[in-house]
Amino acid sequence: MKLPAEKRYPRVLQALLQKRYPSVHIEVFNAGMDWYTTKHSLISYVTYYTHWRPDVVIVMHGINDLTRSFSPPYFAVGPYNEQWTHFYGPAIYGAKPPTFEQHLLHTLFMPMIDGWYYQLRARAVDYPQERYRSHAMFEKNLRKLIASIRQDRSEVLVLTQPFLYKETMSEEELGVLWFDKVFCATRRSFLNEEYPSAASLHRAMKTFNQTTQEVARSAGVLTIDAAARMDKNLDYFLDDVHYTEHGADVLANLVADAVIETGLIEQRWRPEHHAEGTGPRAGERQPFIVDAAR
Repeated sequence: MKLPAEKRYPRVLQALLQKRYPSVHIEVFNAGMDWYTTKHSLISYVTYYTHWRPDVVIVMHGINDLTRSFSPPYFAVGPYNEQWTHFYGPAIYGAKPPTFEQHLLHTLFMPMIDGWYYQLRARAVDYPQERYRSHAMFEKNLRKLIASIRQDRSEVLVLTQPFLYKETMSEEELGVLWFDKVFCATRRSFLNEEYPSAASLHRAMKTFNQTTQEVARSAGVLTIDAAARMDKNLDYFLDDVHYTEHGADVLANLVADAVIETGLIEQRWRPEHHAEGTGPRAGERQPFIVDAAR
């Protein structure tokens, strides 16, 4: 169960910054969407969010890009390709609409398929890092996204993505994971599927986050290793990467502290940068905008 909007980290971050800077009108847009990868954020930024002239853009990606390495039978068509066009996600029924018979069987037998039967036919595999083929495109897209934001002279704050995966996990922790079996499934035969082990996903996410830090450093933008500063347990996580109320609060405070300590708001809040009638809200004084991408 996901948190309501007011409990998620972007809204909590806005409240923290607004309290710290009561004389500045602060808005934190949650530009992140379910299923979004760096490619989606890049397209969204250059076609839409750039027009808002955000003061700061917060970028945090990882898990959705990682899952594009796979071609799960429920959400993809064909083998992996670098454009990620194999992965249809929620639009999969547009690519291969089910017949009435398939829909009926799915409705009647899905509880069983998702339950004990799935446990019999699916197994966790300790994949090597080479299996996560989307890593190269993740790096390219992230570099392009940061470059596009900086070209607009907006500040960029890059976060590594926190996650629950560990080399050794309790049964309770393993029980809340689902990205592995849903988004990373590989069908070997009609009766057999496999998915990456939690340890394999742990190592893969560390690699993606290391790349995030390297890209941020090479671009000369501020980065926070949020993944290293949030404990990997059920006090912080509802599942693979989604936060509990406590986890969202911790992450929001990490970001707020960074914004405050680096003086980003003081640096950016200038009359010429927030002139009347020049933004998408013509005639209104432009707020200090933090565009949280993910």
